[in-house]
This record gives sequence, C-alpha cells and structure tokens, in this order.
Amino acid sequence: MNARTNLQQHARVAPTTRSAFTLVEMLVVIGIIGILSAILIPAITGAIGTARDTAIRMEIDVMDQALAAYNLKYGDYPPDFYQWKDVERHFRKAFPDINDTELRILAQFTHVNDSLARCGGSGVADPRSSSAFAHYPHAMDRAEALVFCLGGYSSDKKRPFTGQGGPLALVASASYPVTASDTDYQLFQFNSDRDNAFFDFASARNSVLVVDGSGAFNPLGLAAPYAYSDDESVANALGFAQLPDPFPVAFPGVSELPVAYFSADNYQYALGSADQGGWAWQQAGSKHLMNVYSPPGDFQDVGAAQVFVSAQQDTTPKSTLAGLSVVAAGAYEFIEPKRFQLVSAGRDNHFGGIFVPQGSDAYVSALPMFTTGQFYNPFGLPAAISGTPANLSSVDKYQDGYAYEKMGGSSPYTTRPMLDNITNFSTSTLDSDLP
Repeated sequence: MNARTNLQQHARVAPTTRSAFTLVEMLVVIGIIGILSAILIPAITGAIGTARDTAIRMEIDVMDQALAAYNLKYGDYPPDFYQWKDVERHFRKAFPDINDTELRILAQFTHVNDSLARCGGSGVADPRSSSAFAHYPHAMDRAEALVFCLGGYSSDKKRPFTGQGGPLALVASASYPVTASDTDYQLFQFNSDRDNAFFDFASARNSVLVVDGSGAFNPLGLAAPYAYSDDESVANALGFAQLPDPFPVAFPGVSELPVAYFSADNYQYALGSADQGGWAWQQAGSKHLMNVYSPPGDFQDVGAAQVFVSAQQDTTPKSTLAGLSVVAAGAYEFIEPKRFQLVSAGRDNHFGGIFVPQGSDAYVSALPMFTTGQFYNPFGLPAAISGTPANLSSVDKYQDGYAYEKMGGSSPYTTRPMLDNITNFSTSTLDSDLP
C-alpha cells in the first residue's frame, strides 16, 4: 500500500501557475486593440455622424410639412420679416378681424430709427406712420420668424399675438388693454404656453431665458422674472443691430444653431438692395439690407445662412434685382421659387458662406449654387474667382475658404463648413448631392 501510494504521488504533475502576461503577449494584445480601434472608430464615428445628419434632416422635413399646413390654413406661407409690407399684408389676410394694436405692437419691436434704436422714449406710439422710423430687416431675423409663426397663434381672432395662447404674454406688472404708448412693446414677454402650434418647438431646445431682474442681461430692467430670448445678448457674426426681444430661435435635432427660413418673396434681397431710405443703414451696399441669417458668434466660427440658387439658367432674366442692375449674361433661378428655403448649419454648427467686407458697412457676397457648389452673384464677381459666365465662380464644391484665398485674402475657415449644411431641397447634406 505504501509503495503504491508513493508511486501515485510521484506520478502526479504539479499544476503550473502564471501571475502575469509576458511582454510579448502584452504587445500582441496592444497591437490587436490598435488594429480593432483603427477599424471600428472611423466606422462608429461615421455612424454617429450619419445619425446626426438624419435627425436634422427629419426635423427639417417636419418643418416643411408644418409650413405646408400653415399655407393650407392661412392661404399663404408665413413672412420671413425682411419687409414690413409683407408682414402686415400677411396678417391682415390671415386674420381679417385683427386689432390694429396687435400690428402696432409688433411694429414697435421691428422698427428702428437712423441710430438703429426702437421707439421707446421717442414719443412715437406707432412707428409705422412716422418718418423717424423704418422696419429693420433683422429685428425679427430669419430664425426667429420661423418660431414666431409656426409656434401657434391665439384663438382670439382679434388678438392672435397677445391673446391667450398667442406668442406674446403680458409681464407680471402689466394689464390689458394697453394705452397707445411708445413703450407698449415693453409690456410683453415670450409666452411658453402657446396654442394651435404647427410645429412643436421643445422648450428645452430654444433660446428663451427667464430673466430674474439681476445680471447683465435684463432688457426691460424689471425686478420680477420675465421670459425673453437671449439670442440677442451676444453680438452676431455680421454685426447686425442687437435688439433684445421675446422672439426665440429653436435648435433642430442635435444642432446648436437654428434653422433659417427664407420666404420666396424676398430671395431677391439676398445680396442687398437699392436704397431703401435716407439713413446710412438703408443705403445700397449696406450689409443691413442683405437678406441673410447671421447667428450669434464670430463669423469664422458660425458663418451666415444664405439663399441658394439652382444650376438652372433663367430663360427670362430680369434687368434688375432688388432695384439694382444685374449682369446681362448668366442669370440663374432661385431654388424653391414659389415656396421657401430652410437651411441648417448641420452637425458642425457652421453655415459657412462668402462675405468679404468692403469699407466699413458693405460686403461683397456670393450665393451658393445647388448642386455644383459654385458661387453666384448677379451683379458680378471679383475677377479672381469669376468663371464662365463671369458672374459664376470658377470655384466649386462649396470651397468658400478657397474662394477667399483666391481673392487675395486669408480664409476664415479651416474646413469647408457648407458641406454638411442640410436644407429642405437637398437629399441630406449638401455634400451628398455634389455631382
């Protein structure tokens, strides 16, 4: 027994234990992880980017449908607020019984004097009938107009703006009816409880700020809390007047910049206008007359949204556009000539665009062409970027930064920011439709 037991014990092999990987094994594992990362990270990043593009595209599609429903109900698409005559005509058609006070209060928000100041303290209660004031194209900008009109009006046919459920609500210290005063507009704040909405602008995704009476941003100087939009609290990319108001912007999907809305009625003003009055900001060549959307922030960081033209030549070209003489050869049609354009900055939160300052208050600009990515100016382009015809750029594929460089300057961009812009007429991003 003892001998057999000893033999069995000697036959057993002691188990081998390892406390760690060898250096060679660790290097192999690290190499495998590196290979997998090189394969998977671009794929994952691409999938995330595609998902973000899809989210923005879907939201723009819903906005497009909401605008169609608006048109069906009111017989017209909403104004983009570039011109007051369009605004007043539209709302008098949509609401035949509207109280004129509604339009007067709205005009107090949008009209300014030669110093780009509103009527408060001027003694002018109705700036529409005063030669001292004129409608400012960027008081209600192209992003604010979308939220104002699609967010819903009151069921009160006489007070669609200030009635219950409308876009404006009285501040705590005010009461209705208001007296005919030059400060009536200062009695109203943003109404977060709106009725009859065509599009659900989620409160968590807009620029509304509840002002508590403290801090630097307190436009009305009130101690009691009120709701105002803070998109005017930061200077915008092109230096348009900052006019704080209760008109917020909304951010689609995952984008941190709002969608810009351009009505077909005012495409022609995309590059400016002939003189609209006697003040400096109303003169031909003034940047203030360009129908663009300039978001808060530095231009090199956010750019500006523009109207697009198509590659379809206009067979019946006009001799003037926005009151200015155009180049005879090479006229191109605007995209969506009967409806509107919706433009998102896309996932990089940058519109891009060409805006070359000329002097203190004017810009040489050019409109992007869908789908080629060239740039077009019916009044002529700088020779450095002109192609055939001369008002169409030799630069294509939305290379706005390269166009800057060819014109003898430095590019404000490190990438091509327009490529991931998403519109209501593109398949997805502008890049996806390039020929």
